[in-house]
Amino acid sequence: MGVGKSSLGRVLAVDLGLQFKDIDELVEARLGASIAQTFAAGEGQRFRDLEAQVVGEVLAGEPAVLSLGGGSTLRDEVRAQLLERSLLVFLYVPWTELRDWIGAERGGRPLIEGLTLDQIGELYSARLPVYRQAHLEVRVPRSGIQASRDLMLAALKALPESRPGPAPGDGEPA
Repeated sequence: MGVGKSSLGRVLAVDLGLQFKDIDELVEARLGASIAQTFAAGEGQRFRDLEAQVVGEVLAGEPAVLSLGGGSTLRDEVRAQLLERSLLVFLYVPWTELRDWIGAERGGRPLIEGLTLDQIGELYSARLPVYRQAHLEVRVPRSGIQASRDLMLAALKALPESRPGPAPGDGEPA
């Protein structure tokens, strides 16, 4: 929900020497329509099914940094694949900060268009326990991609060798 997943993912992929894959972009290319258009046409389930398929395909391929939409990990089978076959990272921004940004920037986000900030906050709170199942949670600031990059690289470096999930660059997708 607007934490900079795609922007940060692109930068991290370069730093880690990996490919970058934006799952939303890959799904949109297959659908031939934007996510907003797909949901507006009442085909949200079609999007989610294709999203799950694309995640599985990408995880079976070459190591990469992935950017996942906020709903990706809500499906049990997708979350299970990610937890088993990757290092899943939750980019955390407290609701108090995210609320200010979302208040001004909701376009292109079909799940929250037309919702009040209170309703979006409820959605965020409902998803938070699922997001927190990730292997790693990194608190990212809204102060820019460079600060987020530095925090993410430090968090990855600080992981113990016996951490769950494969590490980026060890032959497994990230």
